[in-house]
Amino acid sequence: MDGRVALAACVLLVLAGVAGTAGVGAAQSGPSETATIDRTVTLSLTPSEPGRISVTLDYTFPDSLRSFELTLPEDSVVEETTAFEQETFRRYDWTGDGTSASITMSVPVNDSSSGGRAQTGTGNYDFVDTGNWALVRIPQTSSRWSWAGGSDSSVSLNTAYAVDGAGYIGETMAYLGPYERHRRTAAGQTFTLVVPDAANLVESPADVFDSLADASRSLRIGDRDAQVNIFVAPSDVSWGARGIQYGDTDAWVLDDSELDRASNTWLHEYIHTRQAFQTDVEMQWVTEASAEYY
Repeated sequence: MDGRVALAACVLLVLAGVAGTAGVGAAQSGPSETATIDRTVTLSLTPSEPGRISVTLDYTFPDSLRSFELTLPEDSVVEETTAFEQETFRRYDWTGDGTSASITMSVPVNDSSSGGRAQTGTGNYDFVDTGNWALVRIPQTSSRWSWAGGSDSSVSLNTAYAVDGAGYIGETMAYLGPYERHRRTAAGQTFTLVVPDAANLVESPADVFDSLADASRSLRIGDRDAQVNIFVAPSDVSWGARGIQYGDTDAWVLDDSELDRASNTWLHEYIHTRQAFQTDVEMQWVTEASAEYY
């Protein structure tokens, strides 16, 4: 098959930091080749539009790339594109011009789903943008692409995150706005505590870390993630929970949560990060019950 170029195809779904791939291609002689699509996701506040944030995706494509399709989040509004053109309602395709492309969109981030792995609160929001600050899930997109190469060639996606202005990005959550960051390492884990300027933390960061470190050393269930991010949620919002763990390593806890309580929200959400199991519908209660028990 010398002289013939095979077209390999790959589908990648990016969902809250979890990726799955599938590919097909024809065989071709010659050395295997690997290439990378570099993507930078930049989040920023839009104070004039509370409930929405701005998201810019900047791409650098390898020479072997032949096509790239991008599906945007629901209810997103595209504000600017470079080397992308709209194909369907939420799908944008790379035009093939040059090796770079970008798209900027406004994305709704308020979430009032309530429930989930959280202790009951008195309001509605699980994630919210007030205009001046935001505690949100990182918006999700899906991508599909094809490239020229042999059966042993591959093109993968590499993502970096950034904030335009002040803010901190974890694995699945982000806080946008001024904040202070505190860190402590214990039992092989590094805890990061993100304290917004808008929050009024009733416990000291040192005491919070002491409690988490003790739990990390003494708890004998689940695996210890190398990094755990705990975001402090300002209590002047109508939250639907006192804390929520989302993804493997991220959680938020209300700023007025106290440590000297049997229902310690800090520990409850930390224990969720140690739970490595999944349940069916009939056994979902075990997730919350085991966190309360431990």
